[in-house]
Amino acid sequence: MKFNWGHGLAIGMVLFMGYILYFVVWSFDVDHQLETPDYYGKELKHQEQIDKSANYSELDTGLLILISESDIQFKFPGTEKPSGQIQFYRPSDIDKDVIVEIKTNEEQTQTVEKGQLSKGRYVVKIDWEAGNQTYYFEKNIVL
Repeated sequence: MKFNWGHGLAIGMVLFMGYILYFVVWSFDVDHQLETPDYYGKELKHQEQIDKSANYSELDTGLLILISESDIQFKFPGTEKPSGQIQFYRPSDIDKDVIVEIKTNEEQTQTVEKGQLSKGRYVVKIDWEAGNQTYYFEKNIVL
């Protein structure tokens, strides 16, 4: 049997279909996580976050983040006692996200132990209230 263009076309089509089928099967193994479980609900509150970020930018002194070998310290500005939360968002794995409630000492400092965080890139999202004002700050860190 002689190999002609019809055989080549058939072999090419079978290889292409196998290639597509491989990626369809592979796509079922990929973890498709949303940023947060209530992603769409948070999207509706986006203007609030913009306002909080604007409030933060109006502060005379900003939030100070100090990273040492064993912990991460957050020095909050002002004299009002802050309340809120610090979220360590891990873009690559939602299971490694950590949320810490803000409980500062007399010097407005919050300490978070690095032992509860995995090594890698985090986006630190800090949402707090001090006095009658709300603030939001976000920073990328690598541990």
